[in-house]
Amino acid sequence: MNLTKIVLGASAAVSCAVVGYQGKKLVAAQKEYELVHVQVIFRHGARTPLHIPSYIPTVRYDESLLEHASKTVIPYELVTFSSSLPESPFEESYKHRGKLEGGCLPGQLTHVGADQMYQLGLYLKKRYLEDERFLSSSYSGLLNEIYTRSTNIERTIMSARCVLAGIFSGKSGSDVLQIHVTPPNEEIMYPNYYTCHYLRLLTRWAWSHPEKIPGVSAIQEMVRKPLSISDKDTADLVSIRDNIAVEEAHNKPSVGSKLSLKTRDIVEEGAMKIMHTAFVGEENVRERSLKLAIGPFVDILMNNIEVRSEGKDSSNIKMHLYSGHDTTLIPLLSALGIRYAHWPPYAGNVIIELHRKNNASGKEPSYFVRMLYNGEEQPVGRWMKYMCPLKEFQDSVGDIRIAYEDYSKQCMKTED
Repeated sequence: MNLTKIVLGASAAVSCAVVGYQGKKLVAAQKEYELVHVQVIFRHGARTPLHIPSYIPTVRYDESLLEHASKTVIPYELVTFSSSLPESPFEESYKHRGKLEGGCLPGQLTHVGADQMYQLGLYLKKRYLEDERFLSSSYSGLLNEIYTRSTNIERTIMSARCVLAGIFSGKSGSDVLQIHVTPPNEEIMYPNYYTCHYLRLLTRWAWSHPEKIPGVSAIQEMVRKPLSISDKDTADLVSIRDNIAVEEAHNKPSVGSKLSLKTRDIVEEGAMKIMHTAFVGEENVRERSLKLAIGPFVDILMNNIEVRSEGKDSSNIKMHLYSGHDTTLIPLLSALGIRYAHWPPYAGNVIIELHRKNNASGKEPSYFVRMLYNGEEQPVGRWMKYMCPLKEFQDSVGDIRIAYEDYSKQCMKTED
């Protein structure tokens, strides 16, 4: 059965373990606040590794890992606003690298990852449908209230499908769910080095010479002996961390078993330094690099909020879902001012809630923003409030958000 349909030229409407959602109990919003809108930005589920350096022991990734549980499968169609949908250059590179030992391609969502995303969908269903009674209880109602967008990469599309399967579990209808995607040259849900030349100019050295980042070269030397990395090879901390995470998620310890827990933590610290420098930028270029890395996406999130706070929204959409990557969350967390000490895990997510407070004496209602990261409330804005006034929240991201037209112009710059 073909579960996917491509719809072209549609008109626009407007750790490596499963994230624990049963940890600290969420503080309920005060009764005078009414939930108006929810946005959920999440990383895909567990996948096969993207790149395995030659010094990492071979691990089998059998094709059986790609057999997703039936509960995570739900019919959907891809919708794009363009006349065509070219394949992502990332997907092309995965195919070019060839199959891994066992038959899988790099970067494919496994059944472990599919279940992680399904669990996230169940969490959202319980929180916003059952507990908050914010979303409709009917299939048709949910269909009109949820808008889903994904990067045009198979694992994020499948992750979005699994989240929707969790939210829609126990319900049935004849209409097919839609997942919106955009061509790779227009993608703004991750730092797009393929089309934003100026961003590449600002931060490319972090990839080509990571040893120049303070503290990284010492960590590279630390892992050279236990991993038997020759002098002619570079200790790729990002790939080492990625392979450790993939292996642990699928109970296949290999490279991780050669490093102590402390050393693995240090490897993650070094990988985070590289990613932070590449996607957030050094202090002297941070405002420019972070704006180009994630600013257009922040602008979309803010527009979703503002059309509702200004009474200009004519749609029935109550929830926006965005299926992305760790490269989505890392710059986004920085842009939103959320402190994070560890790599965003599989199914890691940011939730942005918009609340309305009705004032007495016929005054205009006030709006507030509440954020959660992996189920934990986060202080927001300059004054670090858990229920932040919208104006303060707008001010906190004002230097980062950028309209797509301005972004496109800045990306064309050829020198610093």
